Amino acid sequence: MRAKFLAVLLSTLFAVVFMELALRLIYEPAPEWIEPQVRHDRSPLLGWVLPRNEKEAYTIDALVQTNSLGLRDDEIPLVKPEGEVRVLSLGDSFTFALGVEFDDLYVQKLERQLNAVSDNASFQVINAGVAGYNSRQERIYLLAQGLDLDPDLITVGFYWNDLIANEQPLPDLESIPLRSVEPELHGDGRGHALPSWLRNSLRRSLFLYTTVTRGKTAMAMLLGDPPQGSARVQPALLSGDEEFLAPYWEATAEHLQAIAAIGRERGIPVILVAFPMENQIRGQYDEMVWGEKLKAIWAPTGFPLIDLEAAYRDALNGGENPFLPYDLHPGEHGMDLAADSLYEVIVREQLVDGVADAPLAPTAESK
Repeated sequence: MRAKFLAVLLSTLFAVVFMELALRLIYEPAPEWIEPQVRHDRSPLLGWVLPRNEKEAYTIDALVQTNSLGLRDDEIPLVKPEGEVRVLSLGDSFTFALGVEFDDLYVQKLERQLNAVSDNASFQVINAGVAGYNSRQERIYLLAQGLDLDPDLITVGFYWNDLIANEQPLPDLESIPLRSVEPELHGDGRGHALPSWLRNSLRRSLFLYTTVTRGKTAMAMLLGDPPQGSARVQPALLSGDEEFLAPYWEATAEHLQAIAAIGRERGIPVILVAFPMENQIRGQYDEMVWGEKLKAIWAPTGFPLIDLEAAYRDALNGGENPFLPYDLHPGEHGMDLAADSLYEVIVREQLVDGVADAPLAPTAESK
């Protein structure tokens, strides 16, 4: 009996080691997770916001520091200096930039690119991205604080999970505060049985990481849809299930078009930037229509839409991974592609002052 048990144990360990080695031939090595990971303040208005004046937290292994406004950015005065052109970048973890160093954020790269070609203006690209935000929260933030920063251009980063939980009506912006009087810091909102040091060590195993993450999705599908609907929305997007997605698109369209209308009323152009799914890039999904749906929603606004799917696919086919190691978020190269695409549209469309004589492509020195 004991011999059989040892044989099964050794066989299992051999299989795990084999799978780990096989996955490491496909994916890049996993990064170290450094504590403390980014936490958030509870917000009566938005659900959660980044803490103000954070000096040392991490997103995976990248340092995170926030300013007095609670943004992952340099200190930004509310009153815009004379001659400064401001670009306000709304978004979720793709704009906040999970696992990416500050200087490599696409908003920072874009800021350097624009400043490198402008003779008569100083550009400030403001990172208003917060992990987990959807289109509704981005609209609320724009009204509650974003417009106070006096932007000359607004960009909106969009990822498929921004479709989820947009059906609630807007809160009363006049009576509900942005931050709690005594904010209670919290992480990702989930309790964990394992201590962080052990949990982060296990994350370095590609086999365990992929098994757990895909297992969670499979269990959610088997046991029923979770409240946020993510386990059903993504498969519906990949398969082109328009009937199931219709209410999600309807609620999301209201918020995206409202953001565009807010900009138009104030003479502020708005650019929508669509980030692709990793499995969308690595595979072929002939029935997927989410890119076309997003374009149809955005077309009536008359503002530009940047779809990064082709750029990410070309990068991956050319041997450059635009994503983080074994993760769906953009890495440094993915950030480059987003910044370059934004720069090109801003200059080509002449969306702000100060770029009249700028080249259509950013120079290598500006990156």
